Amino acid sequence: MTLFVSLAVTVFFYWSTLAAMAAQWHSSTYSHGYLIFPASLYIIWKRRNLLSVLTPTPNVWAIPLLILATFGWLLGNLTTTAVVEQFCAIVFIIGVVWGTLGTAAIGPLLFPLAFLIFALPLGEGLIPSLQDFSARFAVKLLSASRIPVLLEGRYITVPHGKWEVAEVCSGVRYLVASLAVGFLFAGVIYRSWRRRVGFFLASGIIPILANGVRIYAIVVIGYLGGDRLALSVDHVLAGLVFFSIIMLLLFLVGMRWREDQKREARSAGGWEKSRLIPGELKVPRETAYFTPRTRMLLAGILLLIVLGPLSARYLWSYQPGPEGASLAGPAVSAPWSASQRDNLPWDAQFQSPTVELRRTYESGNQTVKLYMAYYGRGQAGGKLVSSMNQLYDRPRWLRIGEGRKSAELDDQSIRMHEVFVQSANSSLVIWHCYWVDGIFTGNDYLAKLLQAKARLFESRQGSVAIVLAAENGPPQSQGSAILKDFLNHAAWQEGLRFAAEGNQ
Repeated sequence: MTLFVSLAVTVFFYWSTLAAMAAQWHSSTYSHGYLIFPASLYIIWKRRNLLSVLTPTPNVWAIPLLILATFGWLLGNLTTTAVVEQFCAIVFIIGVVWGTLGTAAIGPLLFPLAFLIFALPLGEGLIPSLQDFSARFAVKLLSASRIPVLLEGRYITVPHGKWEVAEVCSGVRYLVASLAVGFLFAGVIYRSWRRRVGFFLASGIIPILANGVRIYAIVVIGYLGGDRLALSVDHVLAGLVFFSIIMLLLFLVGMRWREDQKREARSAGGWEKSRLIPGELKVPRETAYFTPRTRMLLAGILLLIVLGPLSARYLWSYQPGPEGASLAGPAVSAPWSASQRDNLPWDAQFQSPTVELRRTYESGNQTVKLYMAYYGRGQAGGKLVSSMNQLYDRPRWLRIGEGRKSAELDDQSIRMHEVFVQSANSSLVIWHCYWVDGIFTGNDYLAKLLQAKARLFESRQGSVAIVLAAENGPPQSQGSAILKDFLNHAAWQEGLRFAAEGNQ
């Protein structure tokens, strides 16, 4: 009963986080999430006999785990990083079970509880890397097949056809589903940790390679049969059938190494080796379970359950609103100057900033366009760092490369995020970084941590996303040289501080 009460309180206080996680299961990429909790409960039910011979003993070592989960959830909430909040909520559930029942009981439950991690909507951050790998892998296979091929970013060109490895072709939906099913298969079928880990790794590697083969096959069909034949194929349905066959073959191969399962007790890793009696549940006497030490431990668990959400509510309510916000661009020195002309057909889009600024600068025949998005310290709706933020208009511009570039902003040396894009008429290089609590950084994760620090310590300064773009004609580094020269003649800090402090 104590466990159910603790879990009920946890679900109540973290309901918004869990509901946000479940809302993303509507996406085809994460639709397997609907099956994770029922599958976990079913495994727990199958292992009820392992628990029936154990006496629950609350464990104080769960407290450090709960403290870390609480602090991590709070950081995720303050930086509006949903996946961190959701991960810490799942870890919190595991910690509550451990703290309430003890180490002996967590043994048989560790596998089904760890399986809950796959309910998280993870994998969006892998999409660009998977697109790049699949494109390169398919091109390698095409070259090995002696088919003339040219790779431009994520575009594969062969005689009589040009193909884009789009986001939907990255294979991330098959990868995350394969990892979830592979984890379940390995935990149920194998007893050896070596085989479990090996099969789980295979369930991640095989779909990635198979997606490259799938793209290769589509391009080959187009090359041999013409675009009409390739376009007539339903790529989504064909991909589903293809990956179903691949996973079936993987499981058939995995079954060949299936280990003998003579006793259900071994599925818990040897926690219980005695003869199990179905239905026998050792319920501790109240005087044996609710000792003064146990009462203090349970009170500490309940305190940690409510600490994170209540702290977040206090910190957000203390932050002032973003009314009256303004933003100023950097001051520049000769030969650069601000221009009223907008001769660069490029723009960036960020999620719900407090205020935006778009400005053009010129030096001779060189042009730099600036986009800045300011987020006030009390704003909860927008995201400074988000996969939904767009550095360029995707229907118009096509990404052909990406990397990091060293630059200096007001004597602060940082690594800028650099993206190369092109359209039918021109090519651009885009640099991107953040200004958070007086510090420039090109690292997304560091920007998130600086945001959390600023909100925890009630900093008066907000956050700014800075995006610069310039034409990138031959030679290849011309655009980067233009942006670097512009930064050498720009002064940022004074204008950013004035804008941030003027919005308090």
